[in-house]
Amino acid sequence: MPNRTARRAAALALALISVCAHANKDTDEWLAYHRGIARDMHANVIDAMRDGPAARFRGEFLSENDPADDPHATALCGEVNGKNAYGGYTGFYRFIITTKGMLVFEQTNATAFSYIWPVWCVRPLPVKLPI
Repeated sequence: MPNRTARRAAALALALISVCAHANKDTDEWLAYHRGIARDMHANVIDAMRDGPAARFRGEFLSENDPADDPHATALCGEVNGKNAYGGYTGFYRFIITTKGMLVFEQTNATAFSYIWPVWCVRPLPVKLPI
């Protein structure tokens, strides 16, 4: 009987190792996928700015929209400090860019932004940024 118990324990241990390895692979793929999304959206914010390469970012995070609305909608939220036409930095302000193609800067329309931020930027994903 001890042989049978040892074999069962070994089989259970191998099954658990296999499950854990598969779960880690899925987690790594999930993280890589979302980091790629964040990189692309970050690049789009840079492209939309007057002097994008000089922009400074802080507090960036990925967030998902309400899954009941759209389970595949993700947003990159954060703050950016860009240069104005005179070459001076304007100060940090918030931005939102989504996988659905929406890009909104707080300085453009603060009232509308105050309604959009709570919809897109309140469910942070566990993806370490900066990119």
